[in-house]
Amino acid sequence: MLLPITLLSFSLFVSVQAGSQTRGQNCSTSSNRLQIGTYQFWSECDTVTFCNSSGLCDLKGCRKDDFPFGYPQDSDSIPPKCPKGQFCPDEEDACQPLLAVSSPCQLNRDGERSCCAQKYVKTDHF
Repeated sequence: MLLPITLLSFSLFVSVQAGSQTRGQNCSTSSNRLQIGTYQFWSECDTVTFCNSSGLCDLKGCRKDDFPFGYPQDSDSIPPKCPKGQFCPDEEDACQPLLAVSSPCQLNRDGERSCCAQKYVKTDHF
């Protein structure tokens, strides 16, 4: 009896953290943030949508991962990865051109190189 209670308690902490609003529902970009400790992007929208500038959850327009979370296997609705010379921002709304080195980065990403060309500069060290 102790094992099922332990498993149930543990499963409450293992859930994926994402908003619950689905496509077309209201959201606020002011709620967008990076999770403390993991720096994972969070918004009020679910895993397959982002909060657009109109305050509505809309389908994501790009992805960073080969196997993005929240989509069924072999789904036709998985957004494309960005082509060379572009990046997918945290919101995953649409591919954007790489930014020049020392350009302002996204929300709370100033200490990272996730959006800046510096990350993608090819060097002879590799």
